[in-house]
Amino acid sequence: MLWLILLGLRARHEPAVTRLERGRFNLVQSLLAAVTVLALVTLVSAVPKGLLGLPDMHVAGNASSAWDLHWFADQAKDALPQGGVISVSLWFYKLAMLAWALWLANALIGWLRWGFDAWTKGGYWKTRERKSVPPLPEAQAPRDG
Repeated sequence: MLWLILLGLRARHEPAVTRLERGRFNLVQSLLAAVTVLALVTLVSAVPKGLLGLPDMHVAGNASSAWDLHWFADQAKDALPQGGVISVSLWFYKLAMLAWALWLANALIGWLRWGFDAWTKGGYWKTRERKSVPPLPEAQAPRDG
């Protein structure tokens, strides 16, 4: 999210950024490129964890786990309310993660296109200005006599 905010600020304040001196401008551009790489690595590393990982169901207590549930039944004179569970197959989770990964890939293409346009607005790198050197006068050949 920080990545998109920084690129949005770069696009919005393009005249102020392009007026920076060469060193500061190039530093801002380099930092934006580094944040972009960090954001892409973070997003790409999240996809396998979501697609291949297992959801944490927060099952705890009574020696229970996500794979083995141990129920505790109170004893009372009168009837107690009945407990129940609504569950769906793990495939629903995996399909939801696949849909999210496909959406993320599609959205990332648009974000990268927009981000590159924001990053290059007004130029993306300033080079050192070369001072023009006046041409040397042509050497005059010695005249014969």
